[in-house]
Amino acid sequence: MRQQADLRQGSRQALEAGLLALLGEAIRAYFPEPDESHPALWTSLVFQHLRSGIRGGDAIAIGLACQLLVADAMLPFGKLIKSNLARALKQKAPLLSPAQGAMLISVTQRLTALPYAPRELEDYRKLVKTLQSCGMAG
Repeated sequence: MRQQADLRQGSRQALEAGLLALLGEAIRAYFPEPDESHPALWTSLVFQHLRSGIRGGDAIAIGLACQLLVADAMLPFGKLIKSNLARALKQKAPLLSPAQGAMLISVTQRLTALPYAPRELEDYRKLVKTLQSCGMAG
């Protein structure tokens, strides 16, 4: 089993570095302006901006959200963040590429096989159901 990136501890700068390492420079476009020094508030604002991008049909935001869900990184309030991203992706499911859909279906299948159900699994399953209704295999 691969090692998860654990971004739950540390300063705002450590979170920024972790997100950049995990998702690349593209995530920087979703960093809050003006800057927020509190790590949890900063993280919340980053993902609020990312969700807004998804809802606006931004292909980069959709790709970053898919990457994050597949990476299964541990974040402050990560289960809620991942659930919220899955809900936003569900609303824009027709915009996902077949490769993105396949990755999300695979992650959901992996989580379903675990002996416990992570909080975000319910929203992942709803996303997969929507992807399948859009014609993506799974």
